[in-house]
Amino acid sequence: MLMWLLIAVFLRLMSWIQNTVSQDYHEDIDDRHTWSDVMLLIAGTLGEQGSDLSSRWVTWRLVFLTMLVLTVLLNNYYGACVVSSLLSETPLTIRTVRHLIDSPLRFGAEDNNYNRKFLEFDSDPTVHELYRKKMAGRRDVYSSREEGVRKMLRDQFAFHVEVITVYPLIETTFPDSEKCSLTEVTVYPTVKSYVSVPFKSPFQEILTSG
Repeated sequence: MLMWLLIAVFLRLMSWIQNTVSQDYHEDIDDRHTWSDVMLLIAGTLGEQGSDLSSRWVTWRLVFLTMLVLTVLLNNYYGACVVSSLLSETPLTIRTVRHLIDSPLRFGAEDNNYNRKFLEFDSDPTVHELYRKKMAGRRDVYSSREEGVRKMLRDQFAFHVEVITVYPLIETTFPDSEKCSLTEVTVYPTVKSYVSVPFKSPFQEILTSG
C-alpha cells in the first residue's frame, strides 16, 4: 500500500511539473493528470487494463512500467496464496487435552468398566479437570462405540475410545469429506508394561510378540 501511495504521489508530481514546464501547455488539458486520473490509472493497472494517460517523459514511462511489474508480482502472489490455501490441510486447533478443555466440544467416553474409574480418579490434574468440566454431573456422557461415533458426526463432540477399535466404525459411518476433519488427542500417554517370566519360559516368545 505504501508503494502504491508513493507511486501515486510521484505520478501526480511529475504530471504537475510537466504541465508547468511544457511549452505546449494550454487550457484544454488543465484537468488532465489530476488526482482522480492518477487513481484511475493505478486502479486500471491493478486490473491489468489499459489507460489513455501518457507522457513523453521517460521517467513517467519508467514509473508506469514499474506499476505493471508490481501488478504481475501481486497477481502471481495472490494466485499462489489461493492455490496453496486450497491444497494445504486444515490446521489442527485441538491437539492436547488442554485444548480440548478450552474448546466448546462436548466430551464423552465409551461405556465400559475401566473408563469410568480412569477418568474419575485419575491422578493427572489435567485429566481430572477434563472430567470435572466436561463430564461430572452430566447425563449420557458414557455411551457405546456406535453411539459415540454418531455423536461425533452429528454434533460438536469428542469421544474417548480405543482408536484401534473405532476406526472400522468411522470408515463405515463418516463420509469421506468429514474424515479429514478428525483428529486424535491422547488422554492417557502410552505406558510400557512388562511381564516377568522364568528364564527360557515357553511363554517368552508369545508375550514378546503380543
